[in-house]
Amino acid sequence: MSYLRTLVSLSITAVLLSSCRKESDPLPSDPGGSMGTDRVLDVSGSVISSTGTQLAGAMVDCKGVSTITDARGVFRLEDVPMNDGPNFVRVRQSGYFNGGRIFQVFGDEDVAVKVKLLPKVQIGSFQASAGGSVSSVDGVDVSIPANAIANGYQGTVRVFAQYMDPSPSAGISPIPGMDARGAADETGVLLSYGMAHIELEDGSGNPLQLAEGIMAQLTMPIPSGSLGSAPDDIPLWYFDETEGLWVEEGNAQRQGTNYVGEVAHFTPWNCDLLETCSTRYQVRISCSGEPYAYLPVYVELRLGGFQAEWGTFMTTPSGYLYLTMPCSGEAVLYAIDPATEEYLEIGEIGPFTSAPDLVPITLNGFCTPRGAVHGSAVNGSGEPVTNGYVYLDFGGNFTEPIFFDEQGNFNAFFYALDDALWNTDAQLVGWDLDQFVTAQGPVVQFNSQVTTLQSPLVFGGQVASVDGRIFVASTNSTGTNALYCLDASDGSLIWDYEASQNEDEVSPIFADNLIVFRNLSGLQYALNAFDGSEVWSGSDPDGMSPF
Repeated sequence: MSYLRTLVSLSITAVLLSSCRKESDPLPSDPGGSMGTDRVLDVSGSVISSTGTQLAGAMVDCKGVSTITDARGVFRLEDVPMNDGPNFVRVRQSGYFNGGRIFQVFGDEDVAVKVKLLPKVQIGSFQASAGGSVSSVDGVDVSIPANAIANGYQGTVRVFAQYMDPSPSAGISPIPGMDARGAADETGVLLSYGMAHIELEDGSGNPLQLAEGIMAQLTMPIPSGSLGSAPDDIPLWYFDETEGLWVEEGNAQRQGTNYVGEVAHFTPWNCDLLETCSTRYQVRISCSGEPYAYLPVYVELRLGGFQAEWGTFMTTPSGYLYLTMPCSGEAVLYAIDPATEEYLEIGEIGPFTSAPDLVPITLNGFCTPRGAVHGSAVNGSGEPVTNGYVYLDFGGNFTEPIFFDEQGNFNAFFYALDDALWNTDAQLVGWDLDQFVTAQGPVVQFNSQVTTLQSPLVFGGQVASVDGRIFVASTNSTGTNALYCLDASDGSLIWDYEASQNEDEVSPIFADNLIVFRNLSGLQYALNAFDGSEVWSGSDPDGMSPF
């Protein structure tokens, strides 16, 4: 593959939120995850399709905590019980194969992930009573005998499959991770020689499975770059969404450029060798000590003549990346544009022999232009917005979400990986996940200057700003409609005036020391802008402002 060695047009968001930093515990000595829970953390991130489309309404769950993605595919799971070592967040969306991300926890920092889902592609169908064999354009073949479907089903069987090539290809990876448990209960990481999603459905879209004791034949191509090292026999592994890892079950034999084996059920399947010796890395990515936080990083594994995609991971709020790699393997790290998936090499790590604790590594020479924004967010009544986030809209591309803390504050750094982006504009945008509304902030430049917002981001209505005051028609957290006057310096409430059915898509108007607004019934109000007292009100049957 041809790697991009020059700087690419890429903006990355980083944040240092004190609320996301938790007191550190000693590093664990057990290299794997435990059966119990060791800490409680937040998990945030975003979900995209194979084409980069943001997926709204996707179901996200981890350790019994669940939510759905918003209109931009963003989610946050709060207070999730975590194990030291590998954990798994699952994502489900209609029309797509289930996906998710294995992530490593070795401390008390909150976690961010980025998940790519693959579309469910029907590769064929047959009648259950007759059985059949279907093939995908990328070489996956599924052969099922007659009368093989559970519960005696005899109707149409629709087969969906999608091959996942583990060959190196920098970008946001759909592969959930490579942590595994072998048939003898040994744990480790996998070297993949090909994997695929396979699912069966009836004509109405209901899931189907093989009857107990029935086996189906599965054929998967071996990546062309791995043909030289592919063994004659290889274990088969399925992905267990409950455990969040690959589990060994059966084996496959090499036939030319394919592996052929038998499976007893349909899930993601993987042809792999297990590496039981692994090294755990704590990699800090920074520039002159300043961390790159919430940075998507693609990892490529190199092990002798074997090269493979290892996955895409996100740095923590303080710039750490936690990886578990084969002992004798090297890893090449690439920064990824979350919108375009262009990439830039950060550096290499490894190999190291197995270590009882994390191997700390610092990559401190990854330096690019940056911008920064410090500010806060409030709703129309001046109350802090705590369930929301900010991001940059950069030419129709979007940086990673940065969530507000418990006081509605944010302290965000935005990085550009292209020197040509100095003094380039990007729009700061905020989302309130309780009201499902947006607010626009200032234009930010990648000029290494800090922008401190003189007024908070205000969610919940059109805004008029006059003489250090913000006027907004909105609804507060208890559902009360009112016109609110806020102090522009800190978002605190100066006065409010209750009125039902406010029009929140038209800005209040300031004239002659009066603030004028209307409701959806056409009733208009003129208030003293300084104390909120009513000066006059009247009906406008056309719903039009006289100003």
